[in-house]
Order: sequence, then C-alpha cells, then structure tokens
Amino acid sequence: TTAAPEPVVAADGWTRATDAAPWGGRAGLRVVAMDGAAGPVLFVIAGRTPIQSAIPGASDLWGDVWRSDDVGVSWQRVLEGGSAFAPRAYFQAVVHHGSMYVIGGQDFNFPQSNFFNDVWRSSDGVTWEQTTAAAPWAGRAGLMAASLGDYLYVFGGSRNDDSAVIG
Repeated sequence: TTAAPEPVVAADGWTRATDAAPWGGRAGLRVVAMDGAAGPVLFVIAGRTPIQSAIPGASDLWGDVWRSDDVGVSWQRVLEGGSAFAPRAYFQAVVHHGSMYVIGGQDFNFPQSNFFNDVWRSSDGVTWEQTTAAAPWAGRAGLMAASLGDYLYVFGGSRNDDSAVIG
C-alpha cells in the first residue's frame, strides 16, 4: 500500500491535511470528532453537490460516511450512500454519550424539498439505528443541535427551500 502524504503547514499556521479528499466537493455536510482507541477519529457525513440543471437546487445528494483515524490525512468510506439514513444536506450531527447522531435535514426534491425530523445514531459510522422516525418537532434543515448532560437539544432551522442554497 502507499503511505498517506504528510500534512502541509501553510505560512499562516493552518495545516492542510490532504490535497484532495476522496468524497469530493460538497455543501451541507457535517463533521464530528469522536474518541477512538488510538486517538481522535473524524467522520464526514452526507451533504450535497450542486449540479448544472434548469431545476432549482438540483444536486447529487449523499448519505455516505467517511472516517479518518489520522486527523484528516487519509480517509475510508465506511458507509455507502443511502444504506442507512436517507441522503440529505443541511442536517445536524452531534456526538452524545459516545455515539454520533444525524438529525433532520432536507433532500432537495423538486419542486419542494422534503424536510426530515428523523434521528439516527451510530457509535462507529458503519451501523446506524433510527432512534425516531418522527421527532416531536417539524422537519427542518439548517438546524443546530447540542449535547448537554443527558439531553440532546435542537435549535432553529428552516422548513422552506432557501434561494441562497438552491441556486
């Protein structure tokens, strides 16, 4: 196998971990960091890649999960798109009690997106469990979430397609 390239430290102090991540350009994705046996583990989850189309918001939607055990230098896809939760963007992901959660989001269907209020949980990015198909709040995208004590909190979001992200 070929060794992963060494990270590059820029003049401004930022470190570029890789020149080209294998998941490609996308928006509306989420990244979480979890404690692993050998150190921190990063996960990149879902998102969208806008495509050229006459249809507003036309996108390739992703439901995949990528994992890095070396702080972003190399990546491995651990979940194919759509094999657990539905592909989505502008959802929220948060770590709570040793598991990552995927919460809400939208799918950019035309002429109107579906807005999710489902919640999914995984401790490894590979195996996912739907903790609820319909949380008590309305489906939404662009929401925020936080873990505090024994609870997950959901804040804000939008239930309408936003021209700033569908173009």
